[in-house]
Amino acid sequence: MDVVGLGIDGRRLPPNRPLSLPEGFRVGAALAEAATAARAPPADTLDAVKAVCKDVWPAAYGRGVDSLRTNHRGTYVLRDSSFPRLAPLAGGAGTAADAASALRVQAGLVAGALAALGVDAAVTADAPAPPAADFTVVVRRGVGGEGAGTTGGGGVGGG
Repeated sequence: MDVVGLGIDGRRLPPNRPLSLPEGFRVGAALAEAATAARAPPADTLDAVKAVCKDVWPAAYGRGVDSLRTNHRGTYVLRDSSFPRLAPLAGGAGTAADAASALRVQAGLVAGALAALGVDAAVTADAPAPPAADFTVVVRRGVGGEGAGTTGGGGVGGG
């Protein structure tokens, strides 16, 4: 089941009612808390972003992100090459506004999950070629107060 198709109280939303950005934030925070409860808190910002990719994303969508990239200065890009919410827009079937609307709550989900893991970040989403989706995370304040330019060590390759 697609978790972001549920309301805050766990009941299924009416089919024509999308979640709002704040609801996505709350769902993301709850998913992060549940998905990472058995683990130690992330040691740094990079670990928090990896937890979103490896723990939160599968809890929400049934599989992890396809790639994670960073510039090592506080910006991360999570890519899902076949994002379920964009499948109806594949092959030019929708507009950029349709894609933005479909991704708004998911950007909130990522921001909420990161907030629950101790990262204050701005998250934007776009669909370069639906059903592919890119979620760009710009860290304002990392785990333990790390500055935006601190990624916590080793690099992350993209696939």
